[in-house]
Amino acid sequence: DKFQSTTIQGASNADEMWTELAALVDMTFAQPETARNFCRRLYHFFVSRNITSEIESDIIVPLADTMIANNYEIKPVLEQLLQSQHFFDMDDSDNSDEIIGGLIKSPVELALQSISFFDLPIPDPMTETQAFFQFYNRGVAQRMFAQANMPLFYPFDVAGYPAYYQAPDFNRQWFNASTIVARYKLPAMLLSGKLTIGGSANQPLGVQLNIADWIKSSGVVSDATDPYVLVQDLLQYMLPESPDSDRFNYFYITVFLDNLPPADWTYEWQNYLDTGDATEVTLALERLINSIMYSAEYQLF
Repeated sequence: DKFQSTTIQGASNADEMWTELAALVDMTFAQPETARNFCRRLYHFFVSRNITSEIESDIIVPLADTMIANNYEIKPVLEQLLQSQHFFDMDDSDNSDEIIGGLIKSPVELALQSISFFDLPIPDPMTETQAFFQFYNRGVAQRMFAQANMPLFYPFDVAGYPAYYQAPDFNRQWFNASTIVARYKLPAMLLSGKLTIGGSANQPLGVQLNIADWIKSSGVVSDATDPYVLVQDLLQYMLPESPDSDRFNYFYITVFLDNLPPADWTYEWQNYLDTGDATEVTLALERLINSIMYSAEYQLF
């Protein structure tokens, strides 16, 4: 019996109607499947769209038990999930089960994480009004969000944005032939300081990433004179997992060094520090940043 033979007494007046409704709610929330359904949705949002039979029994069911024990309070459930070995993909030796890097970033996450990571100098809304409007309205809201299928504060219906709830694809719905263009224009916009997409393409974005200065002053790269360390540090911060040796060498040798000796980079970086001329180092750094941000891995977290 799905409802454990529960009987709800029918109401005969307005006061009893509320008692009847309360009994219906109590009956629904007394079912373990109600809590499990909530926990599956939390898992889809925070971890992965894939729920195997093992995850159902080892993760979802204990989370649901916690939810029921705490009268459906969400906080203890989230603490249990987000502090678990499973959330950090440390509960087994399988590095291909899509826990780390199992979710596609939404347009908001992709854009704002990039802006925050590179610590872009946001225009002051009081003293740089036009630049602030250009950046946040025409750049962020119209290009980075809306054209990537996430018009901010305007979901397509009351259910929200389909990529958060629509089975079976969930977050994969952030990608289609149209939205992928806006996602992959992001690095070009940040590095060039231009909109690069839409009817006002090549107009000023309002901000621009000075990549050489950022590498020198951000503290993200521990030793910028060493090209191996520079690439290693950036990949560690920008990708959800450290790449294997072949993938690392692609970024390091093919993209960044352009198949030149590592000593060439060390010379050019020291020349930049001595003279302030960032021309040569900027070319290599922009190649690397573009390549990382164009990678499939950068779209994930």
